[in-house]
Amino acid sequence: MASVESRPQQSQQRGYEGLTPGRVEAFSDGIFAIAATLLILNVQLPHEAAGGELGRQLLDLWPSYVAYGASFVTIGVMWLNHHALFARVARVDRTLVGLNLFMLGVIAFLPFPTQVLGTRIGVPDEATPAALLYAITGILIAFGYSGVYLWIGTHHELLHERFADVNYLSNAPRFLIGTIGYAGCIPLAFFYPPAAVLVIIAIVLYYSRDQLPQPRTPT
Repeated sequence: MASVESRPQQSQQRGYEGLTPGRVEAFSDGIFAIAATLLILNVQLPHEAAGGELGRQLLDLWPSYVAYGASFVTIGVMWLNHHALFARVARVDRTLVGLNLFMLGVIAFLPFPTQVLGTRIGVPDEATPAALLYAITGILIAFGYSGVYLWIGTHHELLHERFADVNYLSNAPRFLIGTIGYAGCIPLAFFYPPAAVLVIIAIVLYYSRDQLPQPRTPT
């Protein structure tokens, strides 16, 4: 998980269409917050419980609780890593904005596969497609963040001077782990769908540690 740190007190330059990194990050924060909030709407009782059945129905919702927790932590970790990455950015260009929008689009989509996973993972004939949808969404999230990371890491003119000499490509393989892990969930979904969910949770926990390269010299 990228450590929560205050944004360096450095100037931000206006880039594509006059956008600053702060404006891009503020818009991104809104998407992250809305997506995280929508997740809880997927945890609902199927119908009004008859007398004495509420406790059983609440227990039967455990797949929805697990799906909610996995997705909320995913969004939280993504938000923290996104904040830490953009703390290094001095200006944005059109490609960076586009890559960021792609990533945010998948984040905004996440509540839907979460709802499908939570309500279908316990149904024998529907667990596999539910796990596949969730895993594919994870792959797209990984692609989106990796695209943002690689674009920033290979265009040092977008970075604050403090971070411009950092070798971002040296840490790039760490971000392939998530893509490979999510891809591995696809065959798992056919054999034992709950295992795919456990792998996804493990991937999220891996990225809860700060994976970003640090500047060579402190300011």
